Amino acid sequence: MVEGTLQEREVFELIKKYNVLFKSQVYAYFGQERAVGRAFKRLEKDNRIGSSPVTQMVYLNENSYAARDEGTLQAFWVLISLMKKRTITEHFLADQEEYPVRIIFISEDDLFDILYVGLNDVKLVNRVFQRKCRGTGNHIVAVPDLEVIEKLDLPAIGYCLVKGDGEIEYYTKS
Repeated sequence: MVEGTLQEREVFELIKKYNVLFKSQVYAYFGQERAVGRAFKRLEKDNRIGSSPVTQMVYLNENSYAARDEGTLQAFWVLISLMKKRTITEHFLADQEEYPVRIIFISEDDLFDILYVGLNDVKLVNRVFQRKCRGTGNHIVAVPDLEVIEKLDLPAIGYCLVKGDGEIEYYTKS
């Protein structure tokens, strides 16, 4: 019983941190399907979270679900992928002022961020980074299409394409 309660708290804290996630992301994050499934049921029963059978998302409340951000959902897939490759000691949702940064994380005492740049956001993102005068940064940039990578003019340690099922392909800019 204690293990289930701990899992419930952890699942709730993750959803609370990001507001909206795909159920499959929460399962992938924890890797404990049965415990996560039980936690979903208890949290929904207690009205602490909501879920959509259509989109297969879990959310903190109706407002957060209505305001969900595709870029953050894609960046969270990248975070899950990176967690399989390196130790991440902390991660959190970036503030809106940090646009296009979606997630910030700490690994090996270094600060990294995951950006998401959509097809229609390239010019705006390039201008934002020119104004912020950010030097070389620990940016990982998620994109919906490989064409976006060549159009971007910002310092990044890597780029990635997020496929629909959460599979990540990593690239460097030539």
